[in-house]
Amino acid sequence: MSVVKRLYFYVVAFVSLMVAANGAALLLRYLFDTVAGSRLAGEGSDILSFGIAMTLVGAPLWLLHWGFAQRQVRLHAEETGAVLRKLYIYGVMFVAATVAFFVARSVLTDLMQAQSVSNTSLAHLVVWAGVWAFHVAIERGEGQPLPGSRTVRRWYMYVVSAYSLLFLVQALATVLSVLMTTAYEGLFQGAVMGGRQELWSPQMQGAVASALVAVTWWAWHWTVLARGDAQSTLRRVYLFLFAFLFGVLTAVIAAAQMVYVVFAWALGVPDLPALSVHFERVPMLLPTLLVGLAMLGYHWGVVQDEGGMRRAGDLSMAGRAYQYIMAAVGLGTLATGTAILIGTLLGVALPEETLASDGETWRRTMALALTLLVIGAPLWFWYWGRVQRTVETTGTDERRALPRRIFIYGTLGVLALAGLGTLTGFLATTLQALLDGKAFLPTIRDARWLLATAVTTAGFFAYYAQVLREDQRAGAEQEVQGKSVTVAVGENARELAEHLRVALGPRTSVLWVAMAEGATPAPVPTDEEVAAIVQRVRDAPTKRGLVTATDGSVQGLPIRGNHSEDPFTEVLGMGRSARLVCRRVKGSRSDLPFPSHMSSLHTLPPLLTNHGTTHQKPPPH
Repeated sequence: MSVVKRLYFYVVAFVSLMVAANGAALLLRYLFDTVAGSRLAGEGSDILSFGIAMTLVGAPLWLLHWGFAQRQVRLHAEETGAVLRKLYIYGVMFVAATVAFFVARSVLTDLMQAQSVSNTSLAHLVVWAGVWAFHVAIERGEGQPLPGSRTVRRWYMYVVSAYSLLFLVQALATVLSVLMTTAYEGLFQGAVMGGRQELWSPQMQGAVASALVAVTWWAWHWTVLARGDAQSTLRRVYLFLFAFLFGVLTAVIAAAQMVYVVFAWALGVPDLPALSVHFERVPMLLPTLLVGLAMLGYHWGVVQDEGGMRRAGDLSMAGRAYQYIMAAVGLGTLATGTAILIGTLLGVALPEETLASDGETWRRTMALALTLLVIGAPLWFWYWGRVQRTVETTGTDERRALPRRIFIYGTLGVLALAGLGTLTGFLATTLQALLDGKAFLPTIRDARWLLATAVTTAGFFAYYAQVLREDQRAGAEQEVQGKSVTVAVGENARELAEHLRVALGPRTSVLWVAMAEGATPAPVPTDEEVAAIVQRVRDAPTKRGLVTATDGSVQGLPIRGNHSEDPFTEVLGMGRSARLVCRRVKGSRSDLPFPSHMSSLHTLPPLLTNHGTTHQKPPPH
């Protein structure tokens, strides 16, 4: 089936199914209202009419198009791996799972609050749960025979895992906050507040319902569907750029607010309420901190169990991006705190008649500055220190890494623009004051925030300019010289492919070899074996190299190939079992004769697949 034809049938099937499912939910709601007797006489005609119309139009249209797609699957087995078919199936599963998630929370909340369950929510839950279960059964029967279909599956399960984990974290934090706040009020505020917060409150009931639904969705998609997917790129993105990043930021924001409360009390901010009232935010914030740390710790354990950082420098692009993002967060927090601290100290140090009456303002500002410094300095030193240690271990490869280049130049750009604006504003303010004959010290005091920002940005800009010069001297921006290497590896050996790609450098491409069902993947070589393979490829007199890992061993081979001499094929290499891997050169003509030095190999079977396409054997000479 052509792409255009396939696109038509699956798009129409998707839209018609959405219409039919919503129509069925309206009909089921009407039925529930009738049985329960909750519908008043004369009401419900609009629900019934829309339900019948949507079902009568959507259901036959879906059956027609879905039936045709199913016939194509029976006639052509390869249709089960089509990306558009998987987009349809997992798109329906995603919509159904998301709708069922929210209506299940609503139904469970009503049950916990001893209220009558909404017939609308119950009807949608029944219909969309059925739609989801039907397509899950279809997908489990078909599997994911091609890399493209597995990618679509990963998008579905990691996106659902992500939003269900978000709701789970929020619900757990709310449950713990209600528990801790109730205990705190009972211990310290009973006499002050005149009562305690109700433990089994509507807030607690809703949070418990949300937690139960979210943990069910997350456990199914993360621990069941995503099991055995340790080496996929999307899993690394989920772990580093969602779970790690969200866990750290959640804990950091909660910790920052708690630290500010402590500093405000320690600095003696005037007009603070009673001590127990001032610290009542702590039991509200502490659960968020604990849940964020728990989330970070769990996923860190997952990364360690999956061997995500076993080797020096073995860090995926997502892992690198996470470290540089957190270094940027720490740097921004530290720089902001430094600028506020300098400005506050200038305001205190310079003489001002109204300083005494402004005591609350400078104390609150000082508490904010100290909070940002206490939070930002450890973040920046920890993550920037880690990436700098990685540079010392891996050398130029890490200096050339795209996340590092983006971080350094982005940091320098932001600092340069901030310094430009603040320094210009400071000079303009001071020059205008001097020309108007105003006193110098009061002018400096009025422009202290511009001066503090300019001094802070100048200091950090000088440091990162030095880092950039060190990277440039180490060759980070030199044009990459060396061989173009192709790694031909079985689709069941993604961990091995990642190790070889990192070891062989940036000019390495991966081609996936179609493996028989149940085939044993090539073992991951030791560091010494990888070094030997890399050295063999680099020492070869050719400009290109091939590394094969398809039959239980790993080999590094030099490649010869000249497009002008061999316009029909570009030879990529020979496997241990004398299997030829080749691909057509762009612009070649099918009527050209097959090269004479390869004519004896034309009977070899096809081997290599690239995104699901098998490169067939060349025609005979």
